[in-house]
Amino acid sequence: MSKPTFRVSPSRRPVVQRLTPVAWVLIGVVVLALALLAVTAVMVLEHRLDDGPWQPTPTVGPTATATPLLPTATPTEWWDGLVDPTADPTPPYPAWWSSQMTQDEEGNWWPPEEVIEMVRQAYWADYEAFRAYLVDTTPPDYEAYAEALHAWNAGTALTGALNRIAMWQAGEGVIVFGEWSDCILQVQDCTSDGLECTLGVVCQDGVVSERDPVSGELLGREDMANSGLALLRIHYDPGSGHWQELELFEYFPPPSD
Repeated sequence: MSKPTFRVSPSRRPVVQRLTPVAWVLIGVVVLALALLAVTAVMVLEHRLDDGPWQPTPTVGPTATATPLLPTATPTEWWDGLVDPTADPTPPYPAWWSSQMTQDEEGNWWPPEEVIEMVRQAYWADYEAFRAYLVDTTPPDYEAYAEALHAWNAGTALTGALNRIAMWQAGEGVIVFGEWSDCILQVQDCTSDGLECTLGVVCQDGVVSERDPVSGELLGREDMANSGLALLRIHYDPGSGHWQELELFEYFPPPSD
C-alpha cells in the first residue's frame, strides 16, 4: 500500500508564494515611485531651509486704473419741479396778519391797523433815506443811497431809482426834493392775504427844491400848495420784514391855478 502524498492547497500557502510574476513587477514599480517621491521631497525641504523661513507671498490683485470722477446723477424725487429747494419754508418775518384780514361790505380786504401803520413807516423810511444821502449830504452819496433803496424798493420802482442814480452820476438832470408841512397817506386795495396794497400819498404846503446832481448845490426853490396824488403799489417782503414800493402806477398832478 503506497504512502499518501500531502500537498498544501493554494489558499494555505504564504502570500509571498502566491504572488505571480506580474504582481511582483507592479509592486516594484510602486516602490520605485514612492522612493523617487521621497527623494524629491527631501531635496525641496533642504532647498527651502537654505533660503530661510518660508513667508507666503500675498496674492496681489490687478492694479486699479485711475479714472476721472464723473458727476453722479441726482435721483429725481416725486416733488422735483414742484418745490424750490432754495426757498426758505420759514421766512424770518412771516406775515402774521394774513389770517386776520377782514372784508367790508363792498368786498375790500383790510389788515389790522398796526399793519397800516407799518406801511406808513416804510414810506417815511424811504423818504428819509433820499433826504439823508441826496439832500443833506454834499456832494450826494449815491452808493449809500443805492444800498438803502434795496431795503425799501423792489420791482420797477427799484429799477427806476437805480436808473436815476446812474443819470445823476453822469451829471444829467437835477435832483428834485420836496419838503411838506402835511402829508396824507392812505392804504387801500389790499389783497386777501395782506401781502400787497396800494398807498395813496398827497402832500400840502411845501417847498420843492432842485439840486445839482454832481455838487449837490442848490439850483432853485419853489413854493407849492399841493404835491398831487401818487398811487404806489407796495408789497410785504417776509425776508426783510419791510414793506417795499413796487411801482408808481398812477399820478394825478396838482390842480393848476
